[in-house]
Amino acid sequence: MSRVAAALVLLAAFLPILTAAQEATSAAPPTEKARFFFGFTACRTSPGGELDGKLVLGDPVYAYFLPRLDPSAGFSVQGGAALKSGIWSAGYFQSSHNAYFQGWERSATLHAVEIEGKGYLIRARPVRPFLLAGFSIPWLTVKDGSLKGDAVYDAHYIGLGVKVGAGLAAQIVPRVILTAGLHYRYLALLYVKGGGKARDVANLYVDRFGPKRRGFIKVPSTGWEIGLVFTL
Repeated sequence: MSRVAAALVLLAAFLPILTAAQEATSAAPPTEKARFFFGFTACRTSPGGELDGKLVLGDPVYAYFLPRLDPSAGFSVQGGAALKSGIWSAGYFQSSHNAYFQGWERSATLHAVEIEGKGYLIRARPVRPFLLAGFSIPWLTVKDGSLKGDAVYDAHYIGLGVKVGAGLAAQIVPRVILTAGLHYRYLALLYVKGGGKARDVANLYVDRFGPKRRGFIKVPSTGWEIGLVFTL
């Protein structure tokens, strides 16, 4: 079963919970008044693209390795406002991964500061489908992912990201909202630092002595997420 199909099955498993919440909660439309909240989200993410365990960037002095990352669970914490139109938040995301590159295994951690909105497609029901859109500043730390001469350093990549998705939100009790959905992230890693100052990846060379790269590192990622929002 593919990862997307598995995520769809998982989301479908939550439909009875969401339906029960709809039957147990009044169908009155949400208030227009903003309700501030804090929330927690568990997710699974699968970074891919040029994180394939094959690419090396650098020059005669430096080398930066782009490992393959295993899919992994992650989490995020958020704060924001719940409105009649949707849930609007800012937060911090993190996932930890096993990292592989040409025979060696290390670890990598993906972080991001995210701003996102879940806009409701149907507003006047306790169970509401939403579309998700967001923007992030991600950074990826790869253990022992950089060389300067014979010295080994951690590699730190930073860039920009966007996120889109869809899901369902249910008011399970008056001050708690359950959300579940699927998402797609696209990360553009622009700079790398390891053993020296930060470098623009577009000015590095493929395999250290090959052609100049002239572009950012492309990292698409799919996943699912389940969260709880606690309104104040």
